[in-house]
Amino acid sequence: NGPLQVAKILGNDSRLLLPTYQTMMEDPNKEVLMAMIPNLCTALKSFVSPPLKGQSPTIGLQDLIPALLGQEELISKTREWRAYTSLIEAWSELTTILTPEQIHQKFAPRLVRLLSSNIMLPVKRSVLKTLVKFLHTCKYAQQRHELTAQIVKGLSRGKKFNQRLLFVDLCFLVLEKFSKKFFKEYCFTPALLLINDPTPIVRIKSSTLLPHLKSQLKMPSDRPLLQQLEASSRRSLMSERNKDVLTHIQRVCCLFQ
Repeated sequence: NGPLQVAKILGNDSRLLLPTYQTMMEDPNKEVLMAMIPNLCTALKSFVSPPLKGQSPTIGLQDLIPALLGQEELISKTREWRAYTSLIEAWSELTTILTPEQIHQKFAPRLVRLLSSNIMLPVKRSVLKTLVKFLHTCKYAQQRHELTAQIVKGLSRGKKFNQRLLFVDLCFLVLEKFSKKFFKEYCFTPALLLINDPTPIVRIKSSTLLPHLKSQLKMPSDRPLLQQLEASSRRSLMSERNKDVLTHIQRVCCLFQ
């Protein structure tokens, strides 16, 4: 907290501390990193106050990007999954500090790769939330389209059932943050396909989406999607052989009749 307190005192001159803070960020000692994580983005926001007229920063934010990425690499080699989760959650605030290009080119690809890695599930859920935050604040339609399509494809068609379960989590986050049009464009059809997934737990979890899928539809323009939803539901009810899954699907289907 020391540099943060000094930055508050310095005000607009706080960016003079950035070289020192960068050195701390690049420290290979994991204890230093653990101490920095709780106030990481608060400190960066404080240090990156607008320069006074005629001044130029002694270090640009682009110079901090390798240090930020290095912190993720360092903590990924530890067993500190709670701290790892906190670091990824802190990254979600980078949208207020970095440019959309920096987010899209440097941080989004790293997070997308983590979704298919062997990190613990709580960390992956934080990765997913941060990616959704990146999508929600992205100002460029093409970047948002590319990133969304990549995430949806990677999760909904993932070889591991945990990836497909994460896709259901993604659907709920998109339902919360985005428009019905956005959800229908990217998530509706992949969500329907998971209702007949080979893995029972995926079928159970994806079936919880059924009432939400219907709520996104607007008649009469979305009648074809409603027909797809009803056909998938009927097919699932008729073909399901797992009693637990069938009971769950029957209960869910009653909610949107």
